[in-house]
Amino acid sequence: GLAVDVIGFASGREAADALAAGQADVATASEFVVASRGFTEPGLRILGSIAYYRNKSIVARRDRGIATPADLKGKRIGITIPSGAEYALSAFLASNGIGTDGLTLVNLPSQAIADAITTGKIDAAITWQPHAQAIETRLGGNSITFTGSDGFDVRLLLFTQEGKLSDADAAKL
Repeated sequence: GLAVDVIGFASGREAADALAAGQADVATASEFVVASRGFTEPGLRILGSIAYYRNKSIVARRDRGIATPADLKGKRIGITIPSGAEYALSAFLASNGIGTDGLTLVNLPSQAIADAITTGKIDAAITWQPHAQAIETRLGGNSITFTGSDGFDVRLLLFTQEGKLSDADAAKL
């Protein structure tokens, strides 16, 4: 009995931006996006968790001397900020004993990452599907992919703004 228009976005950040701009009534994004925005948008309300999955990968160029996680030191890494990729990268680096010193993070929209790594503007990228697979396909044998356990799992949340809820609904949250 609901009339719903579904709008697709390349990332949860973009969906959250649409919610903030009044272009959507509800949105989906990783818990990291919702939590990080909660500091500046205290009216956000989580309606529920709708999925839990592992979808992050670090895809790198072998021709840049990257064969192990340690080889990421000193490299330019494409990342979408804010996104769950920030947390996943931090957890991956920590679990591999790699500090962030010497890394250059290049903030890119998720849909621009494949072009940036293919053209050599970045050496590696942390992203999600379908972007990771697109990079692997475009680089072919020149790609190496790292996946981790910590931080690579995502909880996808359905959320809205307090003002979009009825008073009765808001009291329950």
